[in-house]
Amino acid sequence: MPEFKKVAVFGSGQVSRSIVNALAQCHKQEFHVIQVLPPWHQPPDGQNENSINSSDSRKVETYYLDVTRASQAELVPLLTGVDAVVSTLEGAALRAQRAIQDAAAVTGVKRFYPSEFGMHHIYNKPGDDLGYLHPIWNHKRLANESVVKHPAILSGAMTYTLIGCGELYNQDREPVWCPWTRTDVPIFEFPVVGGIKHAVDFTHTDDLAAFVVETLCSERSGLANNAMLNFVSDRISYDTIARLLERYARKPVRFVHFPEEEWHRMMENPAVVPEWHKTWLSRTAFPLDFRLLVRGIQGQGRFTYAPGQVHNHLFPDVKVTTFEKYLSQKFASEDSRMR
Repeated sequence: MPEFKKVAVFGSGQVSRSIVNALAQCHKQEFHVIQVLPPWHQPPDGQNENSINSSDSRKVETYYLDVTRASQAELVPLLTGVDAVVSTLEGAALRAQRAIQDAAAVTGVKRFYPSEFGMHHIYNKPGDDLGYLHPIWNHKRLANESVVKHPAILSGAMTYTLIGCGELYNQDREPVWCPWTRTDVPIFEFPVVGGIKHAVDFTHTDDLAAFVVETLCSERSGLANNAMLNFVSDRISYDTIARLLERYARKPVRFVHFPEEEWHRMMENPAVVPEWHKTWLSRTAFPLDFRLLVRGIQGQGRFTYAPGQVHNHLFPDVKVTTFEKYLSQKFASEDSRMR
């Protein structure tokens, strides 16, 4: 009998939606899915917030709750009978993760997935031996530490699975993170720091969701008990991405280069960031310094996991969507739509 039958997913972003859909569409076993969304995401009557296929929607119960204000009396009934909890909470909502895990411990949840789904890096200023961890990453680090050292984990009553990944590359709502998702531009512009030939680890959200589900339904699911795992769909440079875009989208790519020295100056004082660059970066939900930080780390060739830190092989049934496969399918679909 499957160990994990009922799974609760907290969060309202693309990762959450992908995980809910992957659970609902799992072919290895049937999951009963509880998705918990904030009240302001409640759609008009007759519409489905997570775009779940009608044939799968019966497997998903949706609740609307402001978890930042939720009490144990509200959380415990939601988690009664739940075998695993997946948190994809971000920002201020991430502070609610501990209360959710406390309620999960009360109801006997077997496994808890903290909201990781990323990669952390330390920034070093030239000539400075002290490192700097951006508040966004530090917030997640502290939340992760709280999860893995929770009394229910330490006692063995609950296990955790922490899943990291590369940059999530198919976020259509993030034209700064993912300029290649746009089909309405005559030219693709990539601001880059340093070189463009360094490899970067990228992950497709649907692949990530499939990996999460496989750790719950595979006969190898025990490998995910108290484990820190990383999943990567592709390791590729911006230079190669540009050539693939030119092939499949048939549009040019323009790189806007920033030398590493200029990057350090912008990190020290965002006021020196060119106005057009500020405007371009304003189209993302992430702060300017965070976007600059990520681009700079990638330009240094540091945005990859070390050998042995990628764990795709532990769950070999999960297939990856390479950048080439993604772009070929995306722009083939666009061609068909335009005809």
